[in-house]
Amino acid sequence: MKAANASIGGVLDKLVECTTRGAQVELMLRDGHKIRGFRVHEVIAPKGGLSAPGEARARGIVWPARRDEYVQVRDIQSVRVEQTTAYFASEEFFERHPLPPNWLRLARCPAGPKG
Repeated sequence: MKAANASIGGVLDKLVECTTRGAQVELMLRDGHKIRGFRVHEVIAPKGGLSAPGEARARGIVWPARRDEYVQVRDIQSVRVEQTTAYFASEEFFERHPLPPNWLRLARCPAGPKG
């Protein structure tokens, strides 16, 4: 049985919502694998790519291993909120992974306190 957000558009909408809130998620991939503890830092897409939402990518850190990860939306079957306590963006992540040329940011998680 497919999850409620199994369509690519539904997955993208759920990722954008969770990323904006800073909610940690579990991704069920179409190949049957799971990614648990995924703190999505941003959802990006090629400019003009909104006509093909499957090309969008979720980029972030898998917790607690602190492993950088990115997943294409077309490879995700469903998104489930694991933890609703908001996390903050790691500026080091954005330094390691600048926005590629001709891509745009659809969502970004909240920034951490400065200083």
